[in-house]
Amino acid sequence: MENIKPKINIWGILAIGVVTIIVAIIISTKLLSNKKNETLNNNITENNQVSYYDKSRSINSTYTFDEATSKFAFKATMQEYNKQSTFDTLIFEEKDNLKLSRASRTISNNDDFNIEFYYKYNQTISFNYDFYQSDSNELNDFVEDFKKLRDVNRIIELNNDYVYIEYKLMNFETDYCFAKKIGNRVFYATTTINNDDKENEYKLALIGFQELFNSLKNDNGKEPYLQDKILNVPMVLNKKIKNHNLIDAIITLIKQRNSFDLYSQYKNGEVHLNDGKVKTSFYIYYDAEKYYKVIKWDKDITSNIKNKDFYYGITDGKLTQVFFIYPDIEKTKKSIDEYLSVFLD
Repeated sequence: MENIKPKINIWGILAIGVVTIIVAIIISTKLLSNKKNETLNNNITENNQVSYYDKSRSINSTYTFDEATSKFAFKATMQEYNKQSTFDTLIFEEKDNLKLSRASRTISNNDDFNIEFYYKYNQTISFNYDFYQSDSNELNDFVEDFKKLRDVNRIIELNNDYVYIEYKLMNFETDYCFAKKIGNRVFYATTTINNDDKENEYKLALIGFQELFNSLKNDNGKEPYLQDKILNVPMVLNKKIKNHNLIDAIITLIKQRNSFDLYSQYKNGEVHLNDGKVKTSFYIYYDAEKYYKVIKWDKDITSNIKNKDFYYGITDGKLTQVFFIYPDIEKTKKSIDEYLSVFLD
């Protein structure tokens, strides 16, 4: 019996194949389009909404720079030898002779800051205090741990309220540590005295330590965090810092007394931003009208933006701001708007 081979309709198969490919392309294009729109919409939502550290707190719509830095909630850093993984929140409220000096983001954790406070005893004597959270829940435990990690000269005073310790960090400096419980945790602060009158000044430093701890209290769950208050300090061009994580440092005028910046006395405060990706130094100077007026600007970029070296002055109605942007915008061939858009909305 003769085998009958089926006839294959090549053209029909090709036609079906072409139709299938076209349908697949249409479906894929639609899916990609939807995905692109979804990503775009997500980016718009993310980029146009300021990201707070804790937006559940009672955050005002606006603060002056002084208001933001004079009272705030914060989580202090722990030194590298500490084992605690949880951070207690405290509230600081400044006094006439005690202010925030600097808050700088730590590398290891976005929750905590290296916090420095400035205490002015009189016109010639002042102290900087670095503030930390310890692992200890009791003062005696803190003292024993501290002895293992530092070259302790003497325990100046240990009582039920606090401990005051003298120790050596470097041969030519004498350091002092003051520790006290706030709530159930021992917190401590340190300072360095490197002049000839240390026998008198360590007693004055103790007064400052006590002032500092009297300015701190347990969290109430309502006071906004420092970085969230800074986000709501008005800026020129109706801009805002996009995200609390961009804030690398918050510095008050106090810290600028030894600055190499010739115009530092005209600043009220500054905030440094860093997105971790762009190799750019981006500083914002607040309440900068005096600062703006003393700078001899080289040229006008626009009608309200002036430039001198790495400094850019912007006026906007009643607001005046100065930005420091490095590297030089002109050398990178980028506009100031491109730099602003990385950090600000």
